[in-house]
Amino acid sequence: MDAKKTLIVPLSVLLFSGTVFSAPENKTDKAADTIIMTTWNRGPVMSAIELEIRQLDNNSVVEKTKKHSTVLALAPGNYMATAKMNNIVRNRTFSVIDHTPVNVVIAMDE
Repeated sequence: MDAKKTLIVPLSVLLFSGTVFSAPENKTDKAADTIIMTTWNRGPVMSAIELEIRQLDNNSVVEKTKKHSTVLALAPGNYMATAKMNNIVRNRTFSVIDHTPVNVVIAMDE
């Protein structure tokens, strides 16, 4: 098989699957890549959901999205991720330390 065709097929699958993460924006010298994902029944939430990430140190909203996951470059500090789906609301607090990647999973069915 041609090398170009081999690369195009998997890349097109990733692009159209909806699970590709974009590169974090506004990365500072001490920022850490943070992945925040909501789950339902041990898989990604595939229905309407609202996700808000707030920095607790200054009570400011960092990100609001209607996607089941997001990748951010967050400065060191304390944060809270709030997910809302139908009548279910879940919060997770987490801390970011210099350059240390953080994974936050919010299970909507617990």
